[in-house]
Amino acid sequence: MDLIKDLNWRYACKWMNGKKIEKKDIDIILESIRLAPKSSGMQLFKGFVVEDKEKINEIFEKAAIRQKMLPGCSHLLVFAAQTSLSKTDIDEFINRLGEVRNITGERLEEYRDKWSILLGLSESE
Repeated sequence: MDLIKDLNWRYACKWMNGKKIEKKDIDIILESIRLAPKSSGMQLFKGFVVEDKEKINEIFEKAAIRQKMLPGCSHLLVFAAQTSLSKTDIDEFINRLGEVRNITGERLEEYRDKWSILLGLSESE
């Protein structure tokens, strides 16, 4: 596979072909999204898979009326961005970082302090 060639070949989807995407392929897409690099290391969004046709049509009618291919899709990926972070969010991220990288003590607290300062969070938040 020539990645650059593949990336240069662009095709805007006009209509779906009616085939349902297999669960294993959806799982690969979701895992790829999860593993994709993020600048902060934090995943500041959630991805949702919508399969329910009524829900897809509702999203089409209320939020994406110009996306005419939507009603024909078997799965709709919806991304919800997190627009703010709390101290709890930072603590959960730092604690998970410590577990995954086997970091404890002062080094972990340096990360926590850095994030709190970057986000302007005080101890009380």
